[in-house]
Amino acid sequence: MATTTLTRTSATQRIQRSMHLHTATLPQMVLWIAAILAAIFVVQYAIVVAIGNADASMNTSTPIVLSIFLFVFGVQALAQTLPFALSLGLTRRAFFCSTILYIAALSIILSLATGIMASLEEVTGGWGQEFTFFRAATIVPVVPIAQWMLVPLVLITGGLLGMFFGAVYQRWSTTGVWSVALTLVLFGGLVTVVNIWQGWWPAIWQWLNDIPLETIVLGGPALIALVAGIAAYVITRRSPV
Repeated sequence: MATTTLTRTSATQRIQRSMHLHTATLPQMVLWIAAILAAIFVVQYAIVVAIGNADASMNTSTPIVLSIFLFVFGVQALAQTLPFALSLGLTRRAFFCSTILYIAALSIILSLATGIMASLEEVTGGWGQEFTFFRAATIVPVVPIAQWMLVPLVLITGGLLGMFFGAVYQRWSTTGVWSVALTLVLFGGLVTVVNIWQGWWPAIWQWLNDIPLETIVLGGPALIALVAGIAAYVITRRSPV
């Protein structure tokens, strides 16, 4: 029993040590996120004021920008930080777990911050111009709880996709990344051509229309995140570093 407890504590400590590698750059990352979001907000708001007609459908940048930040972080973590973590005696599993926990926590925090700004945006009538920037999720015609779940789920998906590409880069370098990109393009093109050739698109669209929108909106990103996370873990375990 004592040995088992010691092992669990040791694993927890390794995850905590790995987490410190991520949190060390957290202030800088938050500042960059705030600066870039502010710049995008100012540019889009200026456009809305200039044309005098705010169109909500053209002002939905926040979740996309945040997911890109998480994607970049995921790539950097597996491609650059992992070798340094291993040099400190940390295990691949501990580093991988800490990275996922960090992405999940950061996604929730950023989603809450976005929710607060969305409330201010609602109260101020879209900053006086019926301008939609932080309320992007409310445009999706699903129940409110699904709208709230969508933002952190999209951010987590972006982070896990970044981890996948970072793991691919760490394992096979640039050749691996371009090979994956080429494979995805060819696979997507093949599926599209076959469906057009066989005339399956009407049946597919009908099948999708029969599925609740909440299932598609939440299930799609969740499935992508799951596949990307599993693939990233398998590749990381076999990384040569």
